[in-house]
Amino acid sequence: RWLAMLPRDIVLSNGQLCLLSASTSVAKGEGEQALIWLKFADQAVAELTGTEQPVRFETKALRSILVTSDMDGALADADQAYEGLPAGRWHALACLSRGLLSFVRGDDAVALELLEEGAIEARLVGASTIEAQCCGALGFAYAGTGEWTLARSMARRARLQVSENGLDLVPTLVLCTATSAWVEAHSGNPEAARADILLTRRNLAYIDKVTSWLSIAARIALAEA
Repeated sequence: RWLAMLPRDIVLSNGQLCLLSASTSVAKGEGEQALIWLKFADQAVAELTGTEQPVRFETKALRSILVTSDMDGALADADQAYEGLPAGRWHALACLSRGLLSFVRGDDAVALELLEEGAIEARLVGASTIEAQCCGALGFAYAGTGEWTLARSMARRARLQVSENGLDLVPTLVLCTATSAWVEAHSGNPEAARADILLTRRNLAYIDKVTSWLSIAARIALAEA
């Protein structure tokens, strides 16, 4: 709403505002629009340095979460964001993306280390959604390897973050609720599992056009549940 009140030429000329527009599009499940906003962000900072410089890496962090058609390119973006960003919310997002991509490539040890780093960093800076996503991804990874004690711990921590912060209807947190469904089903709690399955399906419908590793992993967890 606030962005819509600003003159469009001002938004397009400001890398941070373009990045915020991209983040908003992701939250609304508009993946294609998010990628276009990221292009505008890149364009806005192409000739700038100094305070605008981190935006270059922030766009890479967000783009690496969205793109699934080019794993090598997504991983390169995640690596650059991880190395180039200072500690904080966006670096934690880079940890999440890099961790998920490492897991997809079969680098389980690297993935777990990155996701744990992202969860800790997100908690320290109060980035509840990213902390929940990192914990949900950890729960998914541990469940996939049959380490159910760790899977339950991480999945329930992620689910608690979602519920305590009123984030149940945030579509981008589908992996948290999907992993919770998988863990609760395995733990013999069918009602809790069914509730999270229904919630995940509802939220997946809103991010159907956001082709991300989070969405793919969530569908796997739902199938397992």
